[in-house]
Amino acid sequence: MPTRTTQGRRQLRLYTALVIAGALATIGAAPAHAAPPGNDEIHNAVVVPGVGFTDTRDTTEATFAEGDSGCGAATVWYTFTPDTGGTYQFDTVGSDYDTTLALFEGSPGALTLLACNDDAFGLQSAIRHELTAGTTYYVEAGTCCGGEVGQVGPGGNLVFNVGSAPPALEIQLALDPQGRIGAEPGTAIVSGTVTCNTEVNAVISGTLRQRQGLNIARGDFFIESPCSTTPTAWTATVDAGTRLFLPKSATLNANAFACDPFTCAQDAATRTIKLRR
Repeated sequence: MPTRTTQGRRQLRLYTALVIAGALATIGAAPAHAAPPGNDEIHNAVVVPGVGFTDTRDTTEATFAEGDSGCGAATVWYTFTPDTGGTYQFDTVGSDYDTTLALFEGSPGALTLLACNDDAFGLQSAIRHELTAGTTYYVEAGTCCGGEVGQVGPGGNLVFNVGSAPPALEIQLALDPQGRIGAEPGTAIVSGTVTCNTEVNAVISGTLRQRQGLNIARGDFFIESPCSTTPTAWTATVDAGTRLFLPKSATLNANAFACDPFTCAQDAATRTIKLRR
C-alpha cells in the first residue's frame, strides 16, 4: 500500500502535467479575431437617414461575399432612399486606407451597378449621381490595392459620408491690361488672375500677337496655376522667336481649363494690352 509521501508525489506529478498541457494548448490555439463589421453583408446594410450622414467603422475584418459585385473587396454595405430627387455625393474622405465605392439600384440578388469609383480624392473614393426620390439605392464600400500589383489590401478605419453634391466646377479668367518686354530678346511677360469655386489646379494657355507694319510678332504660352475661390495671380513668358515684341499695343488671347474628380470647366478671354519696357 503506497505511503502518504508516495501519494503526494503522484498528485504533484499529475498537477504539473495538467498545468503543462494547459499551457501548450494555449500556445497552440489559433489567435482570436475580431468579428466582421455589422454591415459586412448586404442584408445588414446600414440605413442612411439623410444627407449630412457620416459613419465611422472598423473594416479590418470585413469579408467579400459571393454577392459582393462592386469594384473592391472586403466590403461593407449602406442603403439610402432619398426623400427628394437630386444629385447626391457618397465619399470615404477621412478613411485611413485605400477605398473603393460602388452604387447600385435594385434589391439584394438583383442589383444594377450605376457607378464605381476608386481614388477620387487621393486614395479616397467618391461618387456623385442623380438619384430619384423614393428609390432605394445600395452603396458598397470596399478596399482596393495592397503593397503589390493586383493585391487587395486590408480594410481599416472607414469614414463614409453622404451629402448633397456641391455645385459643378466653375472657372473665371481675367487678363491684366499691361504687360512688359522680357529681359530675354523676343520675349514678353503677360499676367492675370484665375478664380474657381473650389480648390483645383488650372492650365492657362494662350497667344500674344503684335502687328508690326507688314509683319506680326507672335508667341504662345502654357502654364499651370492653383485655382481657388480667391483670385490667384499668374504670370507667363511669351517667346516670339526670331522677332522682337515692341513697347506698344498687342492682342492677348488666353484660355483657362480645370477639372475636379467629376467635372471640367473652362473660360476664355481676349483683350488688347499695352507692352512696356
